[in-house]
Amino acid sequence: MYVWHKLKKMTSEKYSTLGKGTAVISFVIGALIFGIYLLTSNSNLLFIGYGFIVLAGIANLIILIAILAKSNSDSTNRKRLLKTSGLMLINLPIMFFFIWISLILIGNMRITLTNGTNNKLTDIKIVGCETQHIAELEPNESKTVWVEITGDCSITLEYLENGEIKKEMVEEFIDYYSKNICVESKLLVGVENFLKWSKNNNISLGVCTNKQEYLAVKLLKKIKINHYFEYVAGSNTFEYCKPDPRHLTNVIEIMQGNLKNSLMIGDSETDAETARSAGVPFILIENGYTEKKTSEIYHDHLIKDFVGIEQIISKYINH
Repeated sequence: MYVWHKLKKMTSEKYSTLGKGTAVISFVIGALIFGIYLLTSNSNLLFIGYGFIVLAGIANLIILIAILAKSNSDSTNRKRLLKTSGLMLINLPIMFFFIWISLILIGNMRITLTNGTNNKLTDIKIVGCETQHIAELEPNESKTVWVEITGDCSITLEYLENGEIKKEMVEEFIDYYSKNICVESKLLVGVENFLKWSKNNNISLGVCTNKQEYLAVKLLKKIKINHYFEYVAGSNTFEYCKPDPRHLTNVIEIMQGNLKNSLMIGDSETDAETARSAGVPFILIENGYTEKKTSEIYHDHLIKDFVGIEQIISKYINH
């Protein structure tokens, strides 16, 4: 109320100056944060940007309302005040643009590859939730790609050096994902009830993921559901990972289960292929990390969330 009282006492000229200044400063700072992020890929800047957008939005809205109110009572300077209001309103589509771009970027990672060897590298594949390709890299040459990192994936490199296929994990991804483990990670509707139901009915649960094991465990702890799972297998737990069926069958064996009474729940084609190869019934979650239609992916059951999944699982338990 104090701020509003101070604004009401201002002259039209000061209103106009304040409005223009607020609009310009908001745009410059927002563009600066966005620009620095593009240069550095520092994910902390995305969260700083979100916070700034909220604060700038509130400040712009308060000042805009005050200017419109002043223009209604000051017919002499109305035209000038309305022009200032128009300038401030231009920030609205810019603000939504920054939010839209940030939502896209937060699920992607910029990777710059530098060939530090003395040999020419060819057929370089950057494999994450999607695959990017670089035809070749000369010694000391660098190239940059953007790779999607949402979902059940890690980022690895596959390339040819002197005709030999080599693979390695992208260390920057591990560091990035570890710091942003909970970003865009939330429980689907019905998951918590399902986990409690499973525990109450002595149903053993395990995790079979292509995230690194310690990252998967860290995520489960962050969202406070780790105590429901008896075993967690990541991409580095065994010498193989999904879609190799042994990634799944090993987990079942370690948990002293059997394939006939086991099911797999997943949201990707990789999960589906793993289950099919292992001979395990598969429950597919809609809108997962795949570009294929659900009708094109192997599944025994299709769900959009975990509400009512207990009925599906009970059929297999009682079988």
